[in-house]
Amino acid sequence: MNSVLNKILLIEDNPGDARLVREMLSEIDDPTFSFDIECVTKLSMGLEFLAQNKVDVILLDLSLPDSHGIDTFFQVYKQSPDTPIVVLSGFKDETLSIEAVKNGAQDYLVKGHVDGHLLKRSIRYAIERQGIERELLESKQRYTRLVQMVPDVVYTIDAEGIFTFVNDAIRVLGYEPEQLAGKHFSVMMHPDDAGLVSRSKVLSGNQGNALSAKDIPRLFDERRTEKRKTMGLEVRLLRNKTNVSDNEYVYVEVNASGLYLKTISRDEKVFLGTIGIMRDITERKRTEAAIQQMAFYDSVTGLPNRTLFRDRISMSLAHAQRVNGMLAVLFLDLDKFKLVNDSLGHAVGDQLLKTVADRLVNCTRKGDTVARMGGDEFTLLLPVIKHKGDAEEVADKILEKISHPFVIDGHELTVTTSIGIALYPADGNDIDALLKNADIAMYYAKDAGGNNYKHYTKMLSVKVSRRMVMENELRQALERNEFFICYQPQINVTTGRIVGVEALLRWQHRELGLVFPSEFIPVAEGAGMVVPISEWMLSAVCTQGKAWQSAGLPAVRLALKLPSHVFQWCSFMETINRVLQETGMTPSLLELEITETAAMRNMEVTATRLSLVNALGVKIAIDDFGIGYSSLSCLSSYPIHTLKISKSFVQGITANPHVESIVKAIIVMAKNLKMNVIAEGVETWEQLAFLKEHQCEEAQGPLFCKPELPAIVEKLLSQDTSFSRA
Repeated sequence: MNSVLNKILLIEDNPGDARLVREMLSEIDDPTFSFDIECVTKLSMGLEFLAQNKVDVILLDLSLPDSHGIDTFFQVYKQSPDTPIVVLSGFKDETLSIEAVKNGAQDYLVKGHVDGHLLKRSIRYAIERQGIERELLESKQRYTRLVQMVPDVVYTIDAEGIFTFVNDAIRVLGYEPEQLAGKHFSVMMHPDDAGLVSRSKVLSGNQGNALSAKDIPRLFDERRTEKRKTMGLEVRLLRNKTNVSDNEYVYVEVNASGLYLKTISRDEKVFLGTIGIMRDITERKRTEAAIQQMAFYDSVTGLPNRTLFRDRISMSLAHAQRVNGMLAVLFLDLDKFKLVNDSLGHAVGDQLLKTVADRLVNCTRKGDTVARMGGDEFTLLLPVIKHKGDAEEVADKILEKISHPFVIDGHELTVTTSIGIALYPADGNDIDALLKNADIAMYYAKDAGGNNYKHYTKMLSVKVSRRMVMENELRQALERNEFFICYQPQINVTTGRIVGVEALLRWQHRELGLVFPSEFIPVAEGAGMVVPISEWMLSAVCTQGKAWQSAGLPAVRLALKLPSHVFQWCSFMETINRVLQETGMTPSLLELEITETAAMRNMEVTATRLSLVNALGVKIAIDDFGIGYSSLSCLSSYPIHTLKISKSFVQGITANPHVESIVKAIIVMAKNLKMNVIAEGVETWEQLAFLKEHQCEEAQGPLFCKPELPAIVEKLLSQDTSFSRA
C-alpha cells in the first residue's frame, strides 16, 4: 500500500509540547502514514505560513503569545477554511476547544491525555472528514445549481410547516427565495383551497372556514412516501402583491413526499418535514376554463347552455326526490324578437340578448340557474320552491323587468316575453318531460298574446300539438296550394254599393280543417314563413284584381292587410313593384293596411317605406284605429289615405255614450285630415244609421256580407248589388 505524505502545520508556543508532538508522530509505525511537520510559535507566523503554503492538517494551540482563546481559532479558520483543524488544549481549556469544534474544527485533543495512536487517528479522521465535507459541499452546490435551473418550484418545509428551502422559481409568485425563509407556508395559500393542503384540517371536518397559520400547521402535510405520496394535487397560491401587478393567484400542481431520518439507537424514523415540487399550471387551467366555457356556456350571453342546464336539472331532480321537494322549470321566448334581427341586424339582436340575460339573472334567487337554449329562448331552473306561487313571483318579476325599454346602439327597443312554467313532480318526473311541458306552456302564453306566463296543464298538450302541426306544415301548405283568399265587400253607406273589398287569407288544412289567420300567422312569424306567405297573398290579390278589371267589372279598391313586420322587411318595396308589374294591377286600386301599433314601430323606417309605397300610387290604410297608441304627428307625417275604425268601437256605439264620443271624434279628425273613414264589423242597422248620421263614408261587416270566395264577389260586382235597407 502506498504511503501518503501528510503535511502538518503545528502552531504551538510551548517547546516541550511541540517536541512531544514530534516524538509521538515519529513513533507511529504505519507504512501508510508519513508526515512532514512545520512548527511555528505564534499565530502571526502560522497565518503567514498558511498564506504561502498548503497543508493537509493544522494542529492548533489556542493560547499563543499573540492570541488567546477562541479568536485564535477563528483567525486560522478564516485564513484556511478548507484545511482541517485539530485543536490542542490544556485540561482547563476544554470548553474553548468544544466551542471551536462547534464552529468548524474537526477535533480536539487534551494535552497530557494523548498518545501517538490517538494523535494519528485524529489527524487521519480530520483529513477524511474534511474531504467528505468538501464532497458533500460540492454535491450540494451541484444539487443547488440543478434545482435552480428547474422551472418548477422546489421546496422543503420542516415538521412545523416552515420553509427551509425554496428555489428561484418561486419568483413566479412574486417572492424572492429569502423572503420565504423561516416563513410559514400559509402566507401563500388561497383561503378557499386551504382545506386541500392540510390533511389535519380535512380530517377535522372544518373545510371552508377561514384559516390562519395556526389553523394550518403544515403545507401539503404529506408524511407518506413512495407510492402513497401526494401526486398531482392542484391548488391556488396567492401572489406577493407588492412585487406583481397581474393575476391575484396562480394554479400549481403539487407533488410532495415526506422526509425522514432513521435513528441508529432505535429502529425507527423521525419525521423531518416535506419535500415537494410545484408546477405552475395557470395557463393550462385557463385553457381548461376556456374549453369549459365553450362546452357549457353560451358564447353570446355567457349564460349556461342547454347541456349545462340539463345537468343542473338532473342534480336538482335527484335532490328533490330525496327530500320530497318541489322545483320549477320556466321556459321563456322573446315576443317579436325576429323583427329586431330583421330590421336592425344581428349585432343589435345579440346585444339585446345580452342585456335580456343580465335582467333575467337579476330576477333570480341565489341558487337558481338562467340558461340560453338558443335563438331567443331562455330557461330558468328554480331548484327549491315551496309552492307554485314561488315560480309565479319570479315570472311576474321577469315580465316587469323585461318590459322596460332597452337602449341598444341608439335604438330604444321594447320587447316582451312569454313564459311557460312546469313543476316537479306535478308536471313531469324527468328532464325531458319538464322541458317539453314548460315549452308547451310557453307556446300557450304566446298564443294568448304574449307578455304573460302560463302553467302547464294536460289540456295544453292538445292545443300545442295543433300549433306544432301547423308549424311543421306551413311550408308545404304553399307548395300544396292550401291557402286561398276570401273577399269582404266595403260599402258606401249612402248608396249601399260596393266601393272596395278586403282580402282575407284562409288555410284549408287537410287534417285541421279551416284555419284562420289569427291562429296561423303568429305561428308563421315564429317559423320565418310570414314573408313568403305575404308575397303569395300580394301576388294572388293583384292577380285577382287585374282579372276583374279585364272582365270589365266595376273598378273597386282591393284592400290587403299584411302582417305587421312585413313593412320592416328590407326588400318590401322591390316585391311590391315586381308584383304590380307582373300582374298589371292598377296601383291606385291597391290599398295596403297596417295596424296602428305597427305604424308606431320604428317610425323613421316606417315613414320612409310608406312614402315609397305611396309614390307607386298604392294607398295606405290604418287598421283597427283607436285601440293603439298612434299620435296625431304620426298621422300627419305618414301618407295615410284611410282610417278603419275598430269593430270593438263600432259594436259599442249604440250602447255606450263614451264609445259614441270616441267614434265621432275619429270621424271628425279623419275628415279634417282629408282621410277616408271605414267602420269595421257593422252588425246592425242602428249602428249603420249612427255612422251615416255622423258622415262616416264607408262600412263593412256581416250586416252587408260575410267574406266570400272570388266567384261570389264577382257576381255581386257584376250585378252592381246595393246593400241599402229596403
